[in-house]
Amino acid sequence: MRKPALAFALVIFLASLPRNASAYPIPPVTLWQLVQQADVVVLARVERIEYAERPADKPFDGPWDRDIAVLRVLETWKGREKTEIPVSFCSTMICPAPPRFEKGEVVLAFLETGETQTLRWRAERAETEAKRRLRTPEEIAAEEEEMRKYGYEPPTPEQEARQDADAEKSVREYDEWAAGRWFAVALSYSTLYPAEEDRPVFRELVARAVRLQAAGKVDPADRREWLISAAERRATRWQGLYELTPVSDSLHYSYDDERRDAPEVLSREELARIARGFVREPSVDSTLMMLLTLLAPLPDEAVDRAAVAAIETALEKRPKAWWLPDAMARTLERFGEKNPDSRLTQENPDCKPPRLVCERVGSTALPEIWEKARRELGIPRVTPATVPERRVSGVGGETPD
Repeated sequence: MRKPALAFALVIFLASLPRNASAYPIPPVTLWQLVQQADVVVLARVERIEYAERPADKPFDGPWDRDIAVLRVLETWKGREKTEIPVSFCSTMICPAPPRFEKGEVVLAFLETGETQTLRWRAERAETEAKRRLRTPEEIAAEEEEMRKYGYEPPTPEQEARQDADAEKSVREYDEWAAGRWFAVALSYSTLYPAEEDRPVFRELVARAVRLQAAGKVDPADRREWLISAAERRATRWQGLYELTPVSDSLHYSYDDERRDAPEVLSREELARIARGFVREPSVDSTLMMLLTLLAPLPDEAVDRAAVAAIETALEKRPKAWWLPDAMARTLERFGEKNPDSRLTQENPDCKPPRLVCERVGSTALPEIWEKARRELGIPRVTPATVPERRVSGVGGETPD
């Protein structure tokens, strides 16, 4: 099919941009999934980066993952213990967002062997091919019409056969090249940089996930408890909340291939546990809007004040975060605002549902809107929340924040 080829060309173009450019979205992968997929989970220091030589005019001359991050293992949380692991990755790539290895930093890395990777990719390719063969004539016609919109003619059966043969050849060559190498299991989602004081939180959650997953089929109640425990702590809040309320994270959910469903509605005590965790450890990031969405049915003055403190902190930051209008809307609802969107939505004929983010007012208007709402709704003045600075951005649930 040619439309994927067009998308691939876009990938190549974005990947040729400078390092540290904005990351292109990739399907989100949570801590639970990372543990499940990884052959090894290690806390390690990034000892050095060995960059592959690339001609200036051919940044992808050969296999993409030719750079090597050499990890000096400090602790092994899953899998066979090793002293050092060389991880293959592509430092010049931003689409999709690659794993990040910062020299000298301590990284929590979720890794798999090339053999594991290629087995999974072959299974996914076989599943895709099986679905392709089951398409109805109407679906095929719709796909061909979509291709013509991009200026391509649908391939003939002979062309499709050649494309399939070329793809299989490329897969075999990649399989041979990847054998014996190590890779991050989910690109930027699988290299986390927890602060030293947060490492015990991750260590305990990873250990619990390893035990539960090793036992075979996981009891839904055990997994639910694990997710709530993750959501209670600031360091792992996104990892739990994204599975408890995925649709509340509009950015990541918009490119989530799984379109996962949330577990059944949480009990009042379960919500209270998450609320107490937020009050103890407030967060000023995209989890704020997620948490306030989840806690909407739970009146709690302490949560109200913590939310206001987080909004105050977010308003001080430059530039303003993409999630701030949504978090502000959920906060205003807690103070009795019946229609917060009337304050935070601008008329824009180019933005139509479900593209709600682009309908929001500009970030420069947010402080004035907040002060006006404060006066009208009686929102108390509180000290802005103090939260730790990120050590390394653009990884985990911050992809591609």
